Amino acid sequence: MIKWSVCFLYVAVSILSALCTSSAFASQIVYSTFGPGQSYNQESGWPVGFLPVIPGGETQKMETAVSFKPTRDYTLDSIAVAVHFNTRSSGVTFTVSLAHDSGANSPGTNMEKFSFNGMAGQSKVYSASSSLHPRLKAGQQYWVVMSSDDLNRVFLEWLDTASSRGILAYRNTSVTKWTLKRADMPALEVRGTPAAVERPSQSSSESAPPTPQMTLLFSPSSIYAGMPAKIRAVATLDSDPALVPSSVSLYRVDDNGKQTFIDNLHDDGTHGDAVANDNMFVNILSPAENQPRIITYQVSASYGGVQKSSLPTHLVVKPNPNLEGLWAGFVSKMVNRDLSGALLFFREERQAKYRASYENVGIDKLSNSFQTARNLSCRRIYEGEAEYNFTITINGKDYVATMILYLELDNAWRINSLVF
Repeated sequence: MIKWSVCFLYVAVSILSALCTSSAFASQIVYSTFGPGQSYNQESGWPVGFLPVIPGGETQKMETAVSFKPTRDYTLDSIAVAVHFNTRSSGVTFTVSLAHDSGANSPGTNMEKFSFNGMAGQSKVYSASSSLHPRLKAGQQYWVVMSSDDLNRVFLEWLDTASSRGILAYRNTSVTKWTLKRADMPALEVRGTPAAVERPSQSSSESAPPTPQMTLLFSPSSIYAGMPAKIRAVATLDSDPALVPSSVSLYRVDDNGKQTFIDNLHDDGTHGDAVANDNMFVNILSPAENQPRIITYQVSASYGGVQKSSLPTHLVVKPNPNLEGLWAGFVSKMVNRDLSGALLFFREERQAKYRASYENVGIDKLSNSFQTARNLSCRRIYEGEAEYNFTITINGKDYVATMILYLELDNAWRINSLVF
């Protein structure tokens, strides 16, 4: 599946009005792939609608979907997407649906569907307010599906965002099965109102545990042992006049339940916090972990002098992926003039491009240059993507080059690009 570049497209939307229900809590972001300030990539996206493959070939009718898991119970408030829309017919709509998971890691039955129609001429963020307010349960997987009631007449691109990379699903509707792909994610924001936790009925002699007033989320949710990392810790707190904002703090919890203070979290537009005073407290952390493990954290805050803590949240430290070893294997193939072997270190969809490029340069020249490759250093690594710098000498001149690697669906790391 290949992303399509934006061409001359027209779009318009009718925004559904919300049938609002009263709530003690403000609407919060349940899930978002947008960049800061709801930014997104205006140059590429994932196709929805009719998609001719080759002249005379069968027209594919495409749908695209993104999954998410709430960290606590919510009722749906709204869904926002970034779209560039193109169709030759008037009165054609596209749809955005919230769906259950099928149980097979793909979209299932719809919970609510929103329709958009009309015409306009630019890439925009379009939002729809929920009238049904379906409940989203913590830890359960849901899907947002972009489609149309008439896929034969509509074509659009669900614009993506380079700030978020993960797994999406797409399919030709003539084929029932969805295909999963790790890629830049379509721009999506799901908002909801925190819902009271549903608890089973209890006898009068039993007391229900208190409803948590705060949740903690890490992005990314895992790091790699022995690798540099930055993670964004976000604590979402219910609105409460008794809350002391300066008391919101992050703690690491050991196996015996002992808390160790890590840092304060902020809701003032600093330290990685995007919007001040929205009850989302943030800080950027740089954990240094040399061994695989699961680390437990909690958020603690003072409410009118009463200290309260969140439920535990885990940060997974994965084994070191040994990308230096992958690099050494690739360089060895290049030095020994084994171009076919070297290309196996690339993602399959990139191999043809690099074969043509390397054959144009010449394998002897490349072999000589890669004999000088040195000083490999990791700039960043997070879920599904890593970036390294290295030095290489070409025609007697030293260059600092960049290697980008992606973790693919078979859990193997492969080179996506080498930039000199």
